[in-house]
Amino acid sequence: MDIWCAPGSRLQYIQKSLAGKHDKCILGLDIKQCDVVGPETYIYEQDATKYDEVQAILDHHNVSSFDLIVSDMAPDTIGQKS
Repeated sequence: MDIWCAPGSRLQYIQKSLAGKHDKCILGLDIKQCDVVGPETYIYEQDATKYDEVQAILDHHNVSSFDLIVSDMAPDTIGQKS
């Protein structure tokens, strides 16, 4: 799972790393649109802090555990503030 996945470079890296592996499900969550596509890759425009909504996504994909979670979850910045 990639939390705050936009613009999608980490998802693309994960896809390449798992190419040819079976029984994979790659999930990406972000409040911004992310247009990465690929086999067994599912992207949701979703706030990762909304527990019940995220749980519904995991239930939909029958996901109960992860082998890897990556994130660069951080507030948006607008440059140097004085």
